[in-house]
Amino acid sequence: MTELIYQALLKTHMIAGLLALPIFWIPALTKKGSPIHRRAGKWFLILMVFVAATGLPLALRFVAIGRFVSGTFLAYLFVITATALATAWYALKFKRDYRQFYGNPYLLVGLVNLLVGATVLYLGLSNGTTLLTLFSFIGIATGVSMFVRKRRIDRGEPDSTWWLQEHLGGMFAAGIAAHVAFGAFGLSRIWPAYASIEGWIGMLPWLAPVVIGTVAISVQTRKYRNMAS
Repeated sequence: MTELIYQALLKTHMIAGLLALPIFWIPALTKKGSPIHRRAGKWFLILMVFVAATGLPLALRFVAIGRFVSGTFLAYLFVITATALATAWYALKFKRDYRQFYGNPYLLVGLVNLLVGATVLYLGLSNGTTLLTLFSFIGIATGVSMFVRKRRIDRGEPDSTWWLQEHLGGMFAAGIAAHVAFGAFGLSRIWPAYASIEGWIGMLPWLAPVVIGTVAISVQTRKYRNMAS
């Protein structure tokens, strides 16, 4: 990859991420199904697709120059972000056909999340990197939960709000990715001194969005599951 292409991908990646970050809050705070909710949600997904699509070649570049651990971790972030985007998008597309949504590709994506999560866990433990170790459980948990949901679907029809639960879960997960990217990478560019902060405080931009977003997903899922029961 030439330096010119690398810089173009990096700038596209950063601009798309910076635009996606505030746009995420429009569908998150507006009435579900309203025109502004749908329009903003669509633009958020489009921008995050650019973030993910440009992130993968950037990750591969790290591997190519010998930074295998960093490159693998960035590729892992691509996988979990792409999973969230696909879940949010296809839940709407197949909301009247749950069997199509929970087909074999769904299981394949779950398997990929498990494998990359396990790989990052191994790298984290091998290198004594707490951040990698903690983040690995996102992919592992995602993969396990996808297999569990698939097994439940095979036993019987899901409730009427299944697609909404999947869509919101995917959107919130993609929102987590946007906030993590800004906190972990963008913040250090705006505030260079932050890059030198070590320990748990230094990991807050990575971990805080994950914790808050996971709680939000749990609350939303329970809310719509109760509505259907």
